[in-house]
Amino acid sequence: MGRSTKKIKYRTCFMSPKHLAEWRHELSMTQQQAADALDISLKAFQEMEQGMSYDTRRPRFVDRRTQLACESIRFAETFDSKRLMKAVHG
Repeated sequence: MGRSTKKIKYRTCFMSPKHLAEWRHELSMTQQQAADALDISLKAFQEMEQGMSYDTRRPRFVDRRTQLACESIRFAETFDSKRLMKAVHG
């Protein structure tokens, strides 16, 4: 009746550079507008969107905080759009 020693691997969902670019285009934002909305520098945003650091040429990933912020902004935009449509169309 011993416990299993199997380790459970958790898959981490992450936003790829391609998904970050799609998010930005979906919201019709420039890179500067997206960086401002996420409260990060333009350079950091560009590196995440390209998937590579300009200085070190190493992979640059979209961090969890940025991913959550993107989802929050997307939700807010969707919510505001639905509320606007409801107000216009009754």
